Amino acid sequence: MEGKWTYLCYRGIKGWAQLEQSALIGDISRDYIDKPPTEQSLIALAPDDTVTVALTEGGDNYISVRLSQLSPWFAPEDSVYAGFYEGLPGENVGLIIVNVFPEAITLLAKVSIIDPESLEPREEEYLLTSELERRENVLIVREEEVPFRKAEFVRQGDRRGLLIELGEGRYAILWRRRF
Repeated sequence: MEGKWTYLCYRGIKGWAQLEQSALIGDISRDYIDKPPTEQSLIALAPDDTVTVALTEGGDNYISVRLSQLSPWFAPEDSVYAGFYEGLPGENVGLIIVNVFPEAITLLAKVSIIDPESLEPREEEYLLTSELERRENVLIVREEEVPFRKAEFVRQGDRRGLLIELGEGRYAILWRRRF
């Protein structure tokens, strides 16, 4: 009645938690496995001086991040990758929703584009399941219409993100939304 308890579902387990305790649940995903990048890794294949622009912790300022500063994020459980990954406002790829489960992968990408006829901005969604392949922490997209071919789960300290290759040596980081 007073908003002290919240009904939630975390990794398939449903129940009630006090709001003070729910903040702890959001930090459980800090666990990762330290491994070197794979052969498909974007951070391993990119030149050392490759830079991308990313949001800071507060989301107000923009910083440049060298891809060499990022580490691959290998999750101990498949479902840990699931979440919302957000990019910079105004970029053509603004939000990616990923669900990775032991048997299936789903990726929903929201892309903002300018309509060539009306010159008005519009948003398109791409739902990928069958055109998506996962190789450890790298997602390979075979769909023709999506503006990226590869995405890699990366981390910088405690922050988790999804690095996407937009083509022609251009990259973007979408940081995982913290709840």
